[in-house]
Amino acid sequence: ASLLASPPCYSAVVQDVCGNRSAASSPTCPSLLAVAAADPDGRSAQLAWSAFRGPGSPAQPASYRVLTLAADGTVLATSAATTSLTYLDLAPPTDRQILRYRVEVSGAGLPPGTVSYSNVATLTRRPVLAVPNAFTPNGDGLNDVLELKGRYLAAFSFVVVDRNGQEVFRATDRSQTWDGTIQGHAPVNAAYVWRFTMQDEAGQPFSQTGSVSIIK
Repeated sequence: ASLLASPPCYSAVVQDVCGNRSAASSPTCPSLLAVAAADPDGRSAQLAWSAFRGPGSPAQPASYRVLTLAADGTVLATSAATTSLTYLDLAPPTDRQILRYRVEVSGAGLPPGTVSYSNVATLTRRPVLAVPNAFTPNGDGLNDVLELKGRYLAAFSFVVVDRNGQEVFRATDRSQTWDGTIQGHAPVNAAYVWRFTMQDEAGQPFSQTGSVSIIK
């Protein structure tokens, strides 16, 4: 917040081979961008940035556009131009755990056809895992299998063990489900313990444990 209130600025000085120096140019202050989750689940993002100060400021106002970026810098979405210093992204990409943004600035005395860019600001959203506490593999088409649901789940290990600690099911992909059978034997009413582990997109470990019961 303090950097947004007092962003860094710079001036340019030209010196020739004889040591003659020009006067310092008018200060230029690039926009500095910050982003935070606008709700507990990170389903929307609140952006704020410092005002750009260019060679024509303040007589010539700056115009801002918010760019949503992929990890490789590809622009995924561009907001409408605005003179505001805030932006609420109500529909960020749902398939990306890490949101990446940059502000593009034009006007403010910049030469025609040129723009200034802010820093890239990122918002890392926490993975969400949902595992039912029971399922009913009785062939009625309702809750017949144990399946994982959630957001930002990738490259994980999901292991289910019985009361003796013996592994009865393992999954590494959300398409893999358990029908309750163990080594080809029909499901039986019992409680099982599961453990989920993964490394998220930000390289941080994420784990969760719980229990699930088979009810026929």
